[in-house]
This record gives sequence, C-alpha cells and structure tokens, in this order.
Amino acid sequence: MTPANQQIITAYEDCGMSPEDIAADLGYEVEAVKMILLQHSAVFSDKALTRANDKRELAVKDEEVFGVADIKIAKATIKELCLHSEVGTVRFRAAEFMVNEAKGRNDLRALKESNFNIVMISETMTKAREAMNRAKQRAREVAQARQTIDVATA
Repeated sequence: MTPANQQIITAYEDCGMSPEDIAADLGYEVEAVKMILLQHSAVFSDKALTRANDKRELAVKDEEVFGVADIKIAKATIKELCLHSEVGTVRFRAAEFMVNEAKGRNDLRALKESNFNIVMISETMTKAREAMNRAKQRAREVAQARQTIDVATA
C-alpha cells in the first residue's frame, strides 16, 4: 500500500473524515478516494456493501444470467458440501465461501488484488473532467458563432 493510500485509510478510519472531506483536504477526486477506501478499508467496504446488498441484481443488460431456481440449486449444493463433504478442506472452503458471500466479500476479491495509485487515478480523472469542460465550452462557442452568422445573414 502506498503512503498516500495509507493516509486516506487513516483519515477515514482513525480521524472519522468522510470521503468528500478527505478528497477536499488532500486534493484528490472523491471517486478516487472512495475506490481506495473500498479496496483497503474493511470499515468502508462493509458500509458500502451493506447499502449495495439490498440493491444487488442478477441481471446483465436486462438479460437474466441465472434464474431464481438456479440460484437456489447453487446455494443448496454449496450448503450440502459444507455440511456433508468427507474432505475437511472442501467443507472449510464451502463454509468460507458462504460467509464471504453473505458479507459481500466475494465481489471485492478481484478489486482487492489490484494495486491502485491514488495520485494517478485522481490526476487522470481531473484531466478527463477538464477535457470535458473544454469540449463543452468549445461547443457553446461554436453554437454562439453560428447564431451570430445566422443573425448577420438574415
């Protein structure tokens, strides 16, 4: 973990600062701070997952990936392995999966294995936001120039 990431975690967990306050204080984008907190702070990820679990959907692009019956079969199979497998490691892994799934940790496994650099993320997001603002300003200027031309030719 980078020192900047540790600073964000400390500000959130030990000082009780909000992600918005941390971003303003350290000069980062709010989304980048939340990404780092989600990756490294169990406190933040537990709060975020508690809110997100109620809204969790099993559909992608309005197409159901697994039906309700399929989900029930999968859960029953994992539970059966957890309770009745003769191999201890299989029972342990099935139990671990069930606990992690209930707490929403399985969704974060890939995210936690990544190593994000808050400075690079924040700089990239700032540059993208500035580019978008420049494009909007240019579009306004072009529209205004067209109005001026239309008025002059009328």
